[in-house]
Amino acid sequence: MKKYKAENCVYIVATVLTVIGTGIALAGLLLPYWVEKSVVKGLVTTKADIGLWQDRICKGDQGCDNFWLTDDDYDRQEDFKFNKEDLVQIFETAGCAVGLFSILVMVPLWATHLMGSKSSIRTGVFAVYFTFVMIAGFLCEVGVLILASEVDTDDSGWAPFMCGIGGALLFISGCMSCVVCRYDPTYGTLENPVSPTYANA
Repeated sequence: MKKYKAENCVYIVATVLTVIGTGIALAGLLLPYWVEKSVVKGLVTTKADIGLWQDRICKGDQGCDNFWLTDDDYDRQEDFKFNKEDLVQIFETAGCAVGLFSILVMVPLWATHLMGSKSSIRTGVFAVYFTFVMIAGFLCEVGVLILASEVDTDDSGWAPFMCGIGGALLFISGCMSCVVCRYDPTYGTLENPVSPTYANA
């Protein structure tokens, strides 16, 4: 019973962290505030907030417009590009996709826990969740590190911090879930045949 209650708490915390981490990372991925650029042509100053999937372009006093990179009528100017942007886009997009898959895996993870499935099935489902949530966090963090190595701090926006925080939360949720495998309320008692107390009794 003690272990069941402990697993409930761990699963709740891991679920919340996984959902929040993936949500924050996904928001950062789609926002156009990764890199700030400014170009002066004649008397017109064009400011751009460059994103991985969306750009925000402001031309002088004409206002600002948002453009998705998937739009057929939008072609990002050469002045607004940054080094290794495709690589950063790949890592962050993959990280968010794997994070979303981790959320889906939480469904069978909870099902096997609540239904009291065989330990081998629960362990297998947990292994899938743990693997994907850790990969998601790793990909998000690597994407941010690549950007940090290529773009000056003064030119970077605040969206990368969201992906960095999201990736960190995914890492934490994966580490928290490991408590389920390590926790044993009988540890240190004669009920546990592998405890040091039993071995030395």
